[in-house]
Amino acid sequence: MYRIWYIGTFISILTETFKKWNEIGIKFERHRMKKKRMLHNLLTNHLIPGFYKLDDFSDGQVIAAENSNSKIRINIYFTPEKIATANCVPILTGDHFARNGIIHTVEKVLPIPTRTVADIIAGDVQFSVLKRMLSRAGLVQALRNPNKTFTIFAPTDSAFSYPYLERETNTNERCTVSVMKHHIIDHTICSSAIPQFAKSLNMIGELLSLSRDEYNKLYVDDVQIVVRDLVATNGVVHIIDGVLSTRQAKSASEVLEEYGLNEFLSLLEAANLKKLYDSFENVTFFIPSNEAIRALPAGLIESLMSNINSLFSVLLYHVADGTAQIKLPEQIFNSKLQNTSIKVQVHSSVISSCCSSSISSVCSSFESWK
Repeated sequence: MYRIWYIGTFISILTETFKKWNEIGIKFERHRMKKKRMLHNLLTNHLIPGFYKLDDFSDGQVIAAENSNSKIRINIYFTPEKIATANCVPILTGDHFARNGIIHTVEKVLPIPTRTVADIIAGDVQFSVLKRMLSRAGLVQALRNPNKTFTIFAPTDSAFSYPYLERETNTNERCTVSVMKHHIIDHTICSSAIPQFAKSLNMIGELLSLSRDEYNKLYVDDVQIVVRDLVATNGVVHIIDGVLSTRQAKSASEVLEEYGLNEFLSLLEAANLKKLYDSFENVTFFIPSNEAIRALPAGLIESLMSNINSLFSVLLYHVADGTAQIKLPEQIFNSKLQNTSIKVQVHSSVISSCCSSSISSVCSSFESWK
């Protein structure tokens, strides 16, 4: 009886084992076929129908691969030596002729882009702040354009400091656009093309400094590129560990400090107007230079400092509505001080013989006066 039970059990176990092995065999075959398809796709992603020598390639050229679902973007740089890349992978040697084609060797396996630069950012949780700001700036659809290419230097959420986020919440849309466009170049720059030092114009016409140090670390405006070459169908994304600073998005007080206009900044702080100046949008500031303030009659500054209301009015008077350029021989600006205006006259290309420079910040303009 025990023997029959044991044999019956053994047979039962064998039956189940055969079933399991059959299931494993089916899964293995499916896995093998999947791997085969993956290998086939990988290889055909590296094949281009036709005969292309290195000299036949042009910068920005997009060529359909043998795998109909993928394309290869060629970029050519002069740094000053010529560098050619395929989907941001350097082409090491080329023009190796074979009986049925031509071979170019590349540094590594080519990435196969399937998403736009906008979609790469939208699909990564570490870019939630960047995604929100791009949306606010109205740039998301533009960055999905398949007929253009972009390089985005993408700060992660951790790169945005809390003061920056607080300011971003209160910043107008025009300034958000400037901040975002400051991080975008409207052509493809692969990391292999960055030499020891170079510059490239971004979308707001400011130069970004690109550099490579002795340890092969890459930087844009002294902010490190921590992840390189996330290749997209319309460009490339580089992840950076900080936010790129643009003068167009700095606060009024930051620009005053940057240009050393400390005398006027001290008056703002005395009148408790610093935050108000920083909150103004679409205005023109007329800022006296340090020399102009020091040249005021003796006792005038002390008098203003002792009468905060008078100082408040004087400082408010130096802010005009709008950011119109000064082109006419005479222009009138409405001042932020109620019922007052500022007359600007141009004599022999010098504004009232005193204007020394013009700068922009917080989507506003500054005129520094002597």
